[in-house]
Amino acid sequence: MTEASKFLKTRVIYELVNMLDDLQIMPIDSESLGQVMHVHGINTRYLSHICVLTQVPHVKDLCVTEMLARTFKNIMNQKLSELVLENKIEYKQLAQRFKD
Repeated sequence: MTEASKFLKTRVIYELVNMLDDLQIMPIDSESLGQVMHVHGINTRYLSHICVLTQVPHVKDLCVTEMLARTFKNIMNQKLSELVLENKIEYKQLAQRFKD
């Protein structure tokens, strides 16, 4: 673990969670939560850390919703890429038939 990552996990994330739990910062949706995280130098890959540490149910819900949405997006992007590649091969084979 790099020093920066260690500092982030042991200090910065805890400070942000404390602000969220004290209601000093009140994100209303996943977009505003992401903005707050970026302002504090925290990448969205650390959403799970915030979700585990926070005591505010609304923030937990935002974290879970964002993590699920990102997971769904990644799965859909993978499936769409596979479909495009499959169709690309089919189109090449079809084009080759007409060419011959």
